[in-house]
Amino acid sequence: MIWLQEGTKAKPPGKAMVVAQAAAQEFSVPVGILLGTVECETNFRLGLTSAAGAVGPCQFLPRYRADYERYAGFAFDLAGWESIRGLAAVYRTYAGWARERHGMEGEDAWRFALCAHRWGQNDPRCRTPRKQKRVADVERKMRLNGVWYDAAGEAAKPGGAGESDKPGAGEPSASALAARAAQWALGKVGCLYDQARRAQAGVFDCSSLVARAYSAQGVKWDLVGGGIPTSTQEVYSDQFELLWPESYEKIGKAMGGASVLRQANQPGDLQFLCTNPRTDRKNRITHVTMVVDGETIVHAKSTRDGVREDKLTHYAGKACAVARYNPACALRKGMRGLRVKALQERLNAKGARLTVDGEYGSKTAAAMKLYGEE
Repeated sequence: MIWLQEGTKAKPPGKAMVVAQAAAQEFSVPVGILLGTVECETNFRLGLTSAAGAVGPCQFLPRYRADYERYAGFAFDLAGWESIRGLAAVYRTYAGWARERHGMEGEDAWRFALCAHRWGQNDPRCRTPRKQKRVADVERKMRLNGVWYDAAGEAAKPGGAGESDKPGAGEPSASALAARAAQWALGKVGCLYDQARRAQAGVFDCSSLVARAYSAQGVKWDLVGGGIPTSTQEVYSDQFELLWPESYEKIGKAMGGASVLRQANQPGDLQFLCTNPRTDRKNRITHVTMVVDGETIVHAKSTRDGVREDKLTHYAGKACAVARYNPACALRKGMRGLRVKALQERLNAKGARLTVDGEYGSKTAAAMKLYGEE
């Protein structure tokens, strides 16, 4: 998995991720609380010692080493990445105490464990874990990465989503998949820009960087211009929700500024831009970028710059549209793709007689008004 850190472009070291995932499986601990704890405690830095003398990525206090090792059931290095394995074993013990001693169940047992690691298992704050900022901080990082509490250490989306937006077993949420796409694209910084070789390994143009980043996560671009669509085509994909403007017909009619670009502030969001005022393209889109976080975009900029990062509002005044990956969004006139094709087939089953081409045009819109769609 890829862990997207809050408010930073940095990625955790691969060793930390490998240890965390293995430990989550070994001790049946949610991987999200391990990685969320490490990010809160040290931002994935080795060699950090706090004013209180806590060491390592999990900020264990050496004077309590004997207790930690007793809780874990084995000795472990407090200062290195292997301490994450120790933390998983300790969390398992804390959660067990929460259930046995305090009658806590489900997620609250893991919240107790988070508090116990922070303040000690006898601290009164552990009895009201939902009220504690440390729990809220870790859970915010879990949500950002599309993971939640799960006894098997598997990734699962937080509750509260509608049935149509819940991923199947083992599938990432839409936000998690988008974040992975953004991290994939971020990993290509420094690669060459070349439109003629846009499909080759290590070579991109702006739209192939976006398309290939999402394709690497299993997203298909069928009926949206082929396997690697252009930026003028990607904006119409029925797997992406148009955030601005209010309709597809208005794309390119006016240029959005910084406030528009800030609407696309989640990892994986897309900015569609007019960087060439002389373009004769109807929607005026000549460039596309991908949001990394609330401050940064990644894009294949030019032959001179290659793939690089810039500020979120770098193209203020040039926005044609902004969109977000959401394969459960409502279908609208102007979209195209396999979801629209399936809609047309359902309408035809009711007598619509549409050409099943995957393009949501005027005839499909009229059929929707006539036949409706539950």
